[in-house]
Amino acid sequence: MKKEILWIQGRWTDVNSKFRTKMKRDFSRYKIEMFLPQFPRSFDPTYNEWEEVFKSIDFSKYDTIFTNSLWWIMTIRYLYENNIQVNNLVLTVPWVSFSTMRWEKPNVSEIFETLQNKDISMLSKRSIVISVLDDEVVPFSSGQDLSNRLNAKFILLNEGNHKLEKKNDFIANIISKL
Repeated sequence: MKKEILWIQGRWTDVNSKFRTKMKRDFSRYKIEMFLPQFPRSFDPTYNEWEEVFKSIDFSKYDTIFTNSLWWIMTIRYLYENNIQVNNLVLTVPWVSFSTMRWEKPNVSEIFETLQNKDISMLSKRSIVISVLDDEVVPFSSGQDLSNRLNAKFILLNEGNHKLEKKNDFIANIISKL
């Protein structure tokens, strides 16, 4: 049976980028079809820009929502504000920590602050957070902190760097079993 997942990835926003094309191909070996919405290209995104794209998505259609890096925060805010619960949420190398805010972009800081004291654990039936020890961008403690807030399973990998490009099979295998 084929799984349909929604991949929220903002920084490499071109849906036809090498990064996305390779991941999509790797996941297809696990009978996972990825839907990759085109988000506004931005290194300092505004929630309103992203909200317009989110409004066009039928979240109930997807078995799993998969995010990478900073973009979990946009996704979580939208789900929270619209009272949407998803089956599975897989967040890899989440950038911002609830215990130590590391992002200095004002738009993202504002989004983060709206979630600071909210109960976000009810947004998914099952959540997994994956972090990497050798991540050159995000300390693994950010993932630990977020997994606690989501009551999520926390997986810490020894290697994989921030993009996790060499861990596509590992991640796809986890998603295929959800």
